[in-house]
Amino acid sequence: MVFGIGEGRIEIVLPKTNYVGGETIKGKLVLTLNQPKKAKGLRVELVARQKQIQRSRSAKGGTVVTEVDVYRFPSQLKGEGEFTSSEYEFELKVPDMPSAVPNPKLELIPGVLSISAPSGYPMMWYVTASLDLPMSLDISKKVQISVSSKTGSA
Repeated sequence: MVFGIGEGRIEIVLPKTNYVGGETIKGKLVLTLNQPKKAKGLRVELVARQKQIQRSRSAKGGTVVTEVDVYRFPSQLKGEGEFTSSEYEFELKVPDMPSAVPNPKLELIPGVLSISAPSGYPMMWYVTASLDLPMSLDISKKVQISVSSKTGSA
């Protein structure tokens, strides 16, 4: 197959799709391959993305709306080696304050873009999985979940 397309698939199995801060997501990753594959690794991540309104510092100015990862918690399920069709259980911890997750990515690129104001966009949460195939497109999957703050807190 060309560039990994059609060589297999990943399914992310979750018992539910609604979580609260501090909860642990327990799931299963089902890897289905047409034939054994050498790969750099298999990982699953909890990712929060948010649209950000940014003002360009270029001569033309203007604003741009981009998606930025504001939270990323990766978990390596298996390191480099040969992979066959298998199932892997995983656990990912949701941060205690999911609506107030800092944005470390923007701190890494000061002076390039600046936040003009709070975006007003909600964070979108995903569980993602990928098999890192060398010199080929990765086999990957993304499932959207809902994350809310703990209720009943004073």
